[in-house]
Amino acid sequence: MLTAIARPAPRSSAAMPGDQTGAYLAYLRKVVLTPPALHERGHAIFVDERRACLGEAAFGMGNMSKLTLRMRELFAEALRVNAAGIIRAHNH
Repeated sequence: MLTAIARPAPRSSAAMPGDQTGAYLAYLRKVVLTPPALHERGHAIFVDERRACLGEAAFGMGNMSKLTLRMRELFAEALRVNAAGIIRAHNH
C-alpha cells in the first residue's frame, strides 16, 4: 500500500547538492527510524532533476521480519508527480 503525503518533505535552502542530500537523510531517519519499531516501514521522497522535493509517500506493509513493497504503486506515484528520482528508505 502506498500512502501519498500531501505536504512535501522539508526542502534544504542550501545551494550544494550534498547539503540537500544530508537534509533528506536526516528527515528520512526521523520518519523511518522513530520508535516503536513494531513493524518494517518504508518511505520515499520524489525529487526532480535538481533534487528538489516533489512529494513523499510511505510505502509497503510489513511485520517484524519483512516488508512487502508494490513497485508498481511506487513508480506510479513517481510518474504522477513527474519525478526524475526516488530516494527510498526502510528501517531494516
